[in-house]
Amino acid sequence: MNSIRVIERQHEIDMIEGEAKHKAELERIKSESQYNTSELKEKLERLDIIVKNQEARNNELLEERK
Repeated sequence: MNSIRVIERQHEIDMIEGEAKHKAELERIKSESQYNTSELKEKLERLDIIVKNQEARNNELLEERK
């Protein structure tokens, strides 16, 4: 009987440890995803500035041609 309880308890411990590992992995992925999202937002903002600057330059060139 004691060996069954030991096995059951070990199984419970294994399940708890497995759950903790999964939670830690999910948190890592979530954190990485937030970092990537933030990095992408910064890149999009820089691209937006580049596009606006290019549009302004194109408008200047059009005005010079007139």
